[in-house]
Amino acid sequence: MAGNRVYPDLDKQIFAYLEGELSEEEKTAFESSLKESADLSERLDEVRGHWVATRQPGRADEITEAGWGRYHGFIESDRMKTRSRRLRRVWSVAASVLLVMGSLLFWWNSDSFQRNSQTGALAGFENDEEQAPEEVTLALSDGSLLPLAGQSGTIALNDSLGTALKRGNTLIYKKGDQRRKLKSVPKINTLSIPRGKRFSVALSDGTKVWLNSDSKLRYPTEFSGDVREVFLTGEAYFEVTKDSKRPFVVKVEDLDIRVFGTAFNVTNYPETSGVRTVLVEGSVGIAKRSQGEFNRKGAVMLKPSQSALYDIQENKMRKETLGNLRFVTAWKDNTLAFYNEPFSSLKTRLERWYDIRIDNQSEALVEERFSGVFRNKSLEKVLELFATTFPVEIIRKGDKVLIKEKSV
Repeated sequence: MAGNRVYPDLDKQIFAYLEGELSEEEKTAFESSLKESADLSERLDEVRGHWVATRQPGRADEITEAGWGRYHGFIESDRMKTRSRRLRRVWSVAASVLLVMGSLLFWWNSDSFQRNSQTGALAGFENDEEQAPEEVTLALSDGSLLPLAGQSGTIALNDSLGTALKRGNTLIYKKGDQRRKLKSVPKINTLSIPRGKRFSVALSDGTKVWLNSDSKLRYPTEFSGDVREVFLTGEAYFEVTKDSKRPFVVKVEDLDIRVFGTAFNVTNYPETSGVRTVLVEGSVGIAKRSQGEFNRKGAVMLKPSQSALYDIQENKMRKETLGNLRFVTAWKDNTLAFYNEPFSSLKTRLERWYDIRIDNQSEALVEERFSGVFRNKSLEKVLELFATTFPVEIIRKGDKVLIKEKSV
């Protein structure tokens, strides 16, 4: 950790913060300013993209001595050029850094892009066929369906004696009376999140669950018995309340993910061809349901920063250690983040995130890989990444997006 340094340049101070070079006093002061200044927070997001792009490939979690030098040269060059020249500089720096990797990396900075007819302008973002988006719904155990879009405050659960509280994009279940809980059969609710939406729920035991687009979570309004069980389709991030007497189990496909008071992410989308579990903190054990009663010896146990991918077709489990979890969990903070991702995979994510359909007719994009961080950005802003970097034309009508080679 560096001593008390003076940074005359704001970007340099932000870079030092990201590198972990600030003293505790400087760090505290910086984070205090961050909470009070929306402009500083936005600038931090922008600089972070460049910071990651200048780090040594394969060493994403280590400090790089030459990082600031590369970044500083990049920033100074930007300031001396016009916005159109700036775009080319960003591209050349990102490409040169990643020649070592042998793959393309491109980091988005909203200040570094513009609509420029000479670099591939966005063509016609018509919204004349805009359709009403689907809404988050809660299915009760009696079969009734409750749209949550217009709901706020206390919600009566007609299939039980309980209530839930809706605050913003979060549904909160209250702890019920223990005597009634023991006498009654638990009521099952199903929370469905459509494409283009994200939502969270606080279960009756205090466990918090963030649900990504196109996901479903089935759970009891109150947990009874010796095990707390929920069923997931799609993607969710869990922060589980510890209870040594009642383990928490997430059932996905034919897997049981047993939790021991922890935070983790589970992905079960069709394109993953399986179930991916990433542990952030604590401990989880993963076992096939056909193995019978859970035991640690027969389960795949994960440590923090480890990932397990269960391939359904091959019936195999593969475990690995991840260098950076921010790209895994960013979605729960309404941030679309991807690292060295093939366009085909990114296309699927964009379709789900924004509830659109993309028809790509550009061969140039198919072979490329992309990295970027988009926090609370519109679809138009994201599509500019392609339109200002490649000779393509983008046409949007309603929920359909066409990407094609730009006419000469």
